[in-house]
Amino acid sequence: MQQDVLVSIVDRMMVLPLMYRKLMKKAEPQNNIGMAQLNIMIFLDKGDKVPMYDIADKMSVSKPNLTPLVDKLCALGYVERFPGELDRRVTFIGLTEKGKKFIDEYRISLAKIIGSSFSSMSLQEQKKLDSAMDTIMKSLTSV
Repeated sequence: MQQDVLVSIVDRMMVLPLMYRKLMKKAEPQNNIGMAQLNIMIFLDKGDKVPMYDIADKMSVSKPNLTPLVDKLCALGYVERFPGELDRRVTFIGLTEKGKKFIDEYRISLAKIIGSSFSSMSLQEQKKLDSAMDTIMKSLTSV
């Protein structure tokens, strides 16, 4: 029985990235930033400066593939590079104020789209969903 439940969970989790991409495209800004670049900015918005190798690891891309994505974000003024203080071979990336403003506006746009999709759910149901998603995130963090 438990195996059936786990298979069902896996099936649903496999569909989530597709749904997420669909939502992101609806809220996608008009300045030719791709989803990978949006994900970089969302990741950077969680903290201060982050080493490039951490971003590459979290996004499961190689550092050489990450470089052109970051280059474009730098050219647009959304992120900036910082040399490592202890090791200059390590490059850190951080959001600029312009980048933070962009992500804040993007989140608001995405929240409106999701809000209209979940409008048939009560506030209590939305809170349950949020709690369940939090539990999933905590459980998968250790994987």
